[in-house]
Amino acid sequence: MMDGFQKKQMLAGISDLTETVCLWYSDVPQRLQDIVLLLSQQGFPHATRVVLNWLGEYFDHCKNYPTGKFPNKHQVLFLIDSFVFFKTDQVQVQLTLSRELHLLEEICKHFRGHTSQASKYLTFEALFGGRSNPSDNVEEHRQKILHKVVSLALSLQWSEVLECAAVWLHSQNLSPSAIGLTESILLDFCDLLPNASGALQKLSDVCPQFLNQLLPPVFSLFCDKGYKDEHFPPSLSVFVKIAAEWLSKEPSLCLRHVISPLKQNATFHKITMKEKTHPPIGPVGHLLLFCILHPLWTLRSPTETGREDSLTVSKLFFYIIQAVMMFPRVQQEADRVYIISRHDINTITAEIKRILRHVDPSASEVELSLDRLAEAIQIGNASKQLEMTLEEMEDICEEMPQCRLLDIVLRTASEEHPTTSRVMQEVVM
Repeated sequence: MMDGFQKKQMLAGISDLTETVCLWYSDVPQRLQDIVLLLSQQGFPHATRVVLNWLGEYFDHCKNYPTGKFPNKHQVLFLIDSFVFFKTDQVQVQLTLSRELHLLEEICKHFRGHTSQASKYLTFEALFGGRSNPSDNVEEHRQKILHKVVSLALSLQWSEVLECAAVWLHSQNLSPSAIGLTESILLDFCDLLPNASGALQKLSDVCPQFLNQLLPPVFSLFCDKGYKDEHFPPSLSVFVKIAAEWLSKEPSLCLRHVISPLKQNATFHKITMKEKTHPPIGPVGHLLLFCILHPLWTLRSPTETGREDSLTVSKLFFYIIQAVMMFPRVQQEADRVYIISRHDINTITAEIKRILRHVDPSASEVELSLDRLAEAIQIGNASKQLEMTLEEMEDICEEMPQCRLLDIVLRTASEEHPTTSRVMQEVVM
């Protein structure tokens, strides 16, 4: 046991070492052993609190460093693994349920504190971002803590934590980690405890930015089930209802990534080339994909809640179309962002053609999907939010079943742009 004098000396050492860890010119690699010894003597939860505070100061000092080039990175990661997650390749501490809950509270408390926003975002990304060569069991543990932190924040409506999670989702861009978090949220709030879905219903008021970033991975998951001709999970019925409620109150929620875009800040962990070449996307494309193709997917894989789900999806589609119509038309060409991308429409038409090889083209579900595709093209074109030329729009009719509404939409578009249209009789007759 330490006497009072020894404790004062140790705390003074901790204070000095805090400055050492935070400053970019420090000799942390040489002093890491001393730091670990002092923190080990502090124990949980004080050591965890100290490391989290260190991270806040560290990122305040180093916020202008480029992605993946932060100083003393290996030492910082070692401290995170040792005194926040208590798992390294060499040492693994099994947390009791009470201690794990205490850890979640400490992590959330840090992000609800008064440190700068930029520092919070970088700290969150340092804790939960991707590692270059993660040890499987360590990475799995970190992801489980992430899932529980976000679930706790959702349950208790801690917007500060959810804002950090929103920035993290934005930088992850549908990575396996982002999909894993999404599956965890659906399991916790839609499958295991459907009554807990009230926490999700309030999300539009608590943290609309997180809501906007959550929609792409959720509907990407649902669409993936459709592509594979698999039955939709039970969470679909619950979540689609909630999404329709969100957009019924404020359709522009699905456009928040364009109206109030998140800044592309540097990240502590290195970003892969794939993430660099494919910028983060908003939810509209995934929502349209799901709503347009849902009738065909249910035709292939019927469910017990099919009729009720179909009505909810119809409402959701209506609110998405409203959002596209509401979006301001005037934008600087250099900053041009198309709400409905060429990739979205091409993906939809390719999937329609795939499914049509296995179903009756005269089925009412086929007509409904084609009608929704026509509406999306019509509204997108009218509001100048469709990233397609007239020729490309005409091409989508090839190998498609006859659809009166789609024919009308394309004929109208050709009349508005007669000099650029091919002979429409080949397409619509």
